Amino acid sequence: MANNYEDDDIDSIVPIRTKIINRSKIKRPKSPKNTGKSSNVQYWLREQSLKKGDGAKPPFSPTLPISQQDAPWILSSLTYFYESDLISDVISLVKSGKEATVYCCLNEYSEDTSYVAAKIYRPSIFYNLKSTMQYRQNRGNSNVRNTHDERKRGDSEALSLVQEWVNYEFKTQELLYNVGADVPKPIAQTGNALLMEYIADGDEGAPLLQHVKLEENEALKLFNRIMNNIELFLAHKRIHGDLSAYNILYRQGAVKIIDFSQTTELKSNFRLFPLLLRDIERVCQYFARYNIQTNARDIAHTFWDRYSV
Repeated sequence: MANNYEDDDIDSIVPIRTKIINRSKIKRPKSPKNTGKSSNVQYWLREQSLKKGDGAKPPFSPTLPISQQDAPWILSSLTYFYESDLISDVISLVKSGKEATVYCCLNEYSEDTSYVAAKIYRPSIFYNLKSTMQYRQNRGNSNVRNTHDERKRGDSEALSLVQEWVNYEFKTQELLYNVGADVPKPIAQTGNALLMEYIADGDEGAPLLQHVKLEENEALKLFNRIMNNIELFLAHKRIHGDLSAYNILYRQGAVKIIDFSQTTELKSNFRLFPLLLRDIERVCQYFARYNIQTNARDIAHTFWDRYSV
């Protein structure tokens, strides 16, 4: 996504803005058959759920119809959240990409919020070790072995690697939220799934900034707000790495930045500067339509010189 999914074309991901479904009008889907595909992945997901869930509640049977092909990994991924009283139902599909799907879930157990967003990575990421390893190396993990060695270590450690990968995304979002960045509040993480605040606009999901026509008097304010967020990220040694109007949500004159799977930790190494520059260039390109004239390279150098040492 804008995307938080590597190798995705951001232009190909279109958010699905659906109104909250009336659960009384929808028949519950029949239990899907296990096709046997990626069975080791499903075993690991169930194992993660069983480790954390007490199994005392009825089986999770969401209202939203889910295809037989997707149901096993989706239900396995969400079991922990259901067992932990963090979600009670799956209401609608928010966005679907090549490597992850985001759902709006109902939370009947919380007084603070009724809806939360669940981001679930697809089983394909479990075997996409090459690009995963490249990103981990960018994040400065000196203990990472090469892709060939990782494949030798077997599926169990590969799956643990993915869990560590998703946990990194969650911890990054948690860090940024805690320092005051405009990001959705993270709630929980398990296996290949993340749970976070659902950003709504009335009874619909908030649109991507790319799909919004701003009022002239708010464009400059939002541009400055996003630049402040980029600087705040950098002040806490983080570069988003894939920022654009396709992964910024807009709601009632405010923004929320999403998708931190490609975020890198800032090192005193100039090779990371292009990531920062690309983030700023993409934001500047979007706001150019509102006649906001900026120099992305100057902004990037100013931020870099201020926080890279």
